Amino acid sequence: MTAELVDIRDNSRGEPRVRIAVVEDEPLARSALADLITQHPEVALAGEAGSVAGAIELVERTQPDVVLSDLFLPDGDACGLSLRLRQLPNPPVVVVATLFATPSAAAACVSAGARMCLQKEAPPESMVAACIAAARGEEWAGPGAVRPLARHHLTYLESQVLAEVASGSTNDEIAVRLGYSPNYIKDVLASARERLGAKDRAHAAAMAVALRLVRPGSDGRFAPAIPMTDGAGALRG
Repeated sequence: MTAELVDIRDNSRGEPRVRIAVVEDEPLARSALADLITQHPEVALAGEAGSVAGAIELVERTQPDVVLSDLFLPDGDACGLSLRLRQLPNPPVVVVATLFATPSAAAACVSAGARMCLQKEAPPESMVAACIAAARGEEWAGPGAVRPLARHHLTYLESQVLAEVASGSTNDEIAVRLGYSPNYIKDVLASARERLGAKDRAHAAAMAVALRLVRPGSDGRFAPAIPMTDGAGALRG
């Protein structure tokens, strides 16, 4: 259900309120964020959506200053949403709040056009302050902020291995295809998992796909989305 839009644009000091659209597919989390925004004197709730499609419609209709979005949504993710919003005449800034707020996730979000990435566990006041800073074009380094990790810090071989996992290959098959031993491939996967904050190989591959660190090729298999800048070494950087 879409919350009632807030028409009041000024706070008690006469300054324009930052209008925030909340994009979150979990109803309880969406409601909590909406309540947080409506109770804060410096921001106003532009509306709520639970999907990428709903967010696009909401933004076109309400023209918010900031979109506060979860990373993963039923019909896409915040990276794809950011790319689509950038095509609008007056796009809002995007702030991504997620449980998967790793440096690699932040890098993917920022490269897609988001202003910043926050941990969902951040204090409520920090969440609002980050949105206000984003609307003003300022950096936010307070509690919950995640510094993006440069993409080349996920090595090319790590990206290759994750692409192979995303394509359905076993460790033994990856070893044969890339010319390494199965044990070495296991070590590479462990390194990639640690960088992404993933719980297992399937989770790491899913994150790599969602964060656009690997991309589907014309043959239906995934391939790295980063250039080969550090040779074949997997455990450097």
